[in-house]
Amino acid sequence: MPPALAARFTVSELAVLKIVSDEIRQHGTCFCTVAEIAARAGTSRTKVQDAIRQAARLGLLTVQERRREGQKNLPNVIRVVSREWLQWLRIGYRKIDPTANKQEREGGAASPRRAFRKEGGARSRPPDGAGEVRPA
Repeated sequence: MPPALAARFTVSELAVLKIVSDEIRQHGTCFCTVAEIAARAGTSRTKVQDAIRQAARLGLLTVQERRREGQKNLPNVIRVVSREWLQWLRIGYRKIDPTANKQEREGGAASPRRAFRKEGGARSRPPDGAGEVRPA
């Protein structure tokens, strides 16, 4: 979610909206139940309902209720309508590999010094006799 929009929500509400946005990104709409979103976001059902209500009130989402008389209701259909948020979802966010070094994460090659060490250059190990303690 763009930072300007994210500033309006608490951390737990952002977790809920992250789950919703991941579903929308993957399937185009979110058909998850409130209980499922709460379980995935690690928060309560009430927080999920509050977050979705607030986002709908701000004009970021639309919620289509699917009631069935005499039967269990179907999950609501949630869609993002905010242009800014849709653009954010379209462009996407890059997942960062925590094991990669900084230059690999930024898209560049590893530093020449590290590459030299990996190739078995002179700097990869101390010269012969260096670091040894000889008795006097």
